[in-house]
Amino acid sequence: MTTAGWYCLAVWRQDMNESYGGTYQLTINPGGTPVLDGPPAPAATALAGASPNPFNPRTTIAFDLTATGRARLAVYDLRGTLVRALLDADLAAGRHEVVWDGRDSVGRASPSGSYVVRFEAGNVRQTQKLTLLK
Repeated sequence: MTTAGWYCLAVWRQDMNESYGGTYQLTINPGGTPVLDGPPAPAATALAGASPNPFNPRTTIAFDLTATGRARLAVYDLRGTLVRALLDADLAAGRHEVVWDGRDSVGRASPSGSYVVRFEAGNVRQTQKLTLLK
């Protein structure tokens, strides 16, 4: 529990078959381990993948950031032409997800085929192949 002044305590016995009518003594020592708000930061900044892949009509692309910073995510065709910029923003550390609905930058449905999603954050540059099936 992270509210100042409050603590969470669990008490249990190993053998629940025996009845126990005694008392418990509780000692709280200062300097315990703090409880962090939210999940810990990922171990590496990286493109985590797309799911589903192959997809129709949309896929969710996940990536991790170890620290707050600028992240960019874009989809290209196999000739290297930009199909759609999905993200260009400052984000907090953690896991992030962006949905690509299979449409280009002006809203037209992209044809079936292979595409490449490019992820950039800090000094990390990664790509992954996506397959759109109709």
